[in-house]
Amino acid sequence: MTLTTSGMFTPRQLLSSSVLDGKIYVIGGQSQGEEWTNTVEVFDPATNSWSTPVTGGTFTARRSLAAITVNGKIYALGGYDGKYLNTNEVFTPITNGVNEKQFSTLTIFPNPTTGILSINNIPENLSKISIINMLGETVLEMNNPRTGNARIDLSKFPVGIYYARCISPESVSVRKIIRE
Repeated sequence: MTLTTSGMFTPRQLLSSSVLDGKIYVIGGQSQGEEWTNTVEVFDPATNSWSTPVTGGTFTARRSLAAITVNGKIYALGGYDGKYLNTNEVFTPITNGVNEKQFSTLTIFPNPTTGILSINNIPENLSKISIINMLGETVLEMNNPRTGNARIDLSKFPVGIYYARCISPESVSVRKIIRE
């Protein structure tokens, strides 16, 4: 049986995964058109949805790695990034009790995009939206336009994966964006 899921999942092979707090974390691997990736995504079986976790730190981009959860931390071991690795990296997903449901009506489309993103149903208490690249660098920030809707132009940015971090005083939500 194939599940119908919401959210985005990066198609890839030679990945690793680990379970933490009832959710499946998918780490690394090789995605289409790329040598290898350090993307981390999480699947929640309770909601059949994919999301991008907020984490402390990043993993080395690699494929054919192993991952295991011990004491609330996910360890990524070994793998291949053009050479065989003997690395041991660890991260803890940031779970600070923020309420992502507050942004459940916010929509970002089209996704994937060739440049212009429309953001609709922006909550009044949203402080800002930051666009983050795969290196964790903020490449664009926008304060709440107070109109409920906005447009962001990514056409000058390289093709790749970005994240929209929506921030209010009470919560943070991260959405994955694919720039084609």
